[in-house]
Amino acid sequence: MKLSKNQHSIGKTISALRKEHGWTQAELAEKLQVSDKAVSKWEKDKGSPGLEFFPVLARLFGVTIDYIMTGNTPKPEIVYLSKLELCAKTDDVSLLGNFTASTTDENKVCLRDYIFKYKSYKVLRALLLRCTSLDSYANVVIKPTPSRSTIPFGLVLYYGILTETLPLLKSLINKRYPSHHQCFQARLDMLTKKDLKTDDFSLVFTLLAQRPDLLKKYHDDLFAKWKQQIFYEREKVSKSLWAFGIAELLNHAARYRNTGVFDAYFSYIKSINEESIGFITAVKKRSDCNTMDCYGVTPLYYERLKHPYITFELETIKYFLDIGDVETAQTLDDFNALYEGERLDPDELRVAKLKKDTSLSDNELAVQAAIHNGVLYINELLVLKDVEVIKKALFAYPIHTVELLLKWLQENNLRALFHWAVDNRDALLQRAIVNGDSVAMEEEVVKYYKIETASFKANQKFLKVTKQTNTGARAVCLAWCPAQKERLLEFFKDCKNQISDEISLAIENETIVTELSKDFFEKELKNGNVELVIIKLCVRLESSLKSKYHYTGDFSDMITRYCNEHLQWEEDDGWGYTVHRADDKKIVLLHKLRQQRNSIVHADKKGDEMTVAELKECINLVCAIN
Repeated sequence: MKLSKNQHSIGKTISALRKEHGWTQAELAEKLQVSDKAVSKWEKDKGSPGLEFFPVLARLFGVTIDYIMTGNTPKPEIVYLSKLELCAKTDDVSLLGNFTASTTDENKVCLRDYIFKYKSYKVLRALLLRCTSLDSYANVVIKPTPSRSTIPFGLVLYYGILTETLPLLKSLINKRYPSHHQCFQARLDMLTKKDLKTDDFSLVFTLLAQRPDLLKKYHDDLFAKWKQQIFYEREKVSKSLWAFGIAELLNHAARYRNTGVFDAYFSYIKSINEESIGFITAVKKRSDCNTMDCYGVTPLYYERLKHPYITFELETIKYFLDIGDVETAQTLDDFNALYEGERLDPDELRVAKLKKDTSLSDNELAVQAAIHNGVLYINELLVLKDVEVIKKALFAYPIHTVELLLKWLQENNLRALFHWAVDNRDALLQRAIVNGDSVAMEEEVVKYYKIETASFKANQKFLKVTKQTNTGARAVCLAWCPAQKERLLEFFKDCKNQISDEISLAIENETIVTELSKDFFEKELKNGNVELVIIKLCVRLESSLKSKYHYTGDFSDMITRYCNEHLQWEEDDGWGYTVHRADDKKIVLLHKLRQQRNSIVHADKKGDEMTVAELKECINLVCAIN
């Protein structure tokens, strides 16, 4: 059948679109998962693709199904915009006219919503420049509500900087609040560190960190020294600048990798601090520097208000540590140390430096990471699962603050001892070190064994030694140890030996439990390996009793002790009488298991044979003990 001149050819359309994309018939066929002969047949109008191919062809060629089938191109959609939306979408100030931020169109959408939808900051700036009061300024960027009692300072500050209308905002605030303690600078100064972590102020500092042009333009308004007098403690004090703001700016500049801003403001706070330290040092030399006035405030306090030190946030220093820039983290930490700022944990910095040392193994790094203030935290060490490494670390490092101090005393390392005394404000120990009084030093050091230091809390469950007495085992805690250097050192040594043995048993038991699992026993029992199951059950049971309950001695005695302590108990019978109870079935099973093991190992010893059902119960019982 011949096509009329006006009839659309699907084949020719497919051919033309294929050629536009630079594909051969074979390539198109591969995409459609048909033969190239089928494509050739379509293009010659000797056949048509099935209906299922049209959506695929339309997607491949980037056209509509209608175009392939009819050749009709879609008419452009006519979009009708209100003048309000058109003004915002084109960001054309000439269309603004008398519109306000709250003006709505026929769609009941206000201009404010369109501005934020299309980011029309030129129109927003024009609206803000019309404002004559702080409330009208805030109402442009924030929808006014009857319940709003305060103006979100962070948000209006952000839009003031973004639209470059900050001078207007500043004048409106000062006009609204003419008193010195509520002016623009005072409002900045009253903000706490917590305030600056809110979403609104995060927008402010992110903008300044990413837009150095705006930062340069408004530096004097935000971060330069202020001439305005601000009230503190009923006295007029000249506040230098927005100290917290600069610290937060540096934090954002670091995170957004704006080294230009970071380096410039680092130099800036260096010069400010150098000037401040001069003023503060001069006041410190005065005899009345710590004399309180009638309000309970000293001249030194006022001077620190007028000339504050600016330091880095701990968050900023940790950021550099997290990205592996240990050198910068060290520089900032030293800077904070000089100007009484927050400091990194010395151990955190020490471990970060060690990570840069490629010669250290993972185990060595893990050991170093488990040391805090010179004391080994045992729980953190146990993640290694390597008995030899753990034992070596245990006997190489102190496990309690007193052990560390006694070690320094024995080594005559008085410098380290004195630094520790200063950090912990121990005036008596400091005096003993200065006077060279070894007896007094030992007395002051030993007293810390009864004080709950951080190391004591971390290692508390390990700081006990089990002693065998005539009445049985007894755990001796650190608090019961005599306050003598030799006895304390002996106690710590015994602790380490016991910990070492317990760790060896625990890791060995973990290996045994993993190998001799419940699935293992059930599989071997199913295969008829009864003797193997009995022997291995006893191996696992003995290991669990040693590791979990710290039992020692003969296997028979350990089972008897376990039965006495965990399978027998006393309880009230409901009539006010105490009665003795026992899980006789489990007790008999455990002893029968041991006897069966003995009869297998020693041919001359015979015990009652165990049934398959009893063995299954034994498997459940033994596997539940660990």
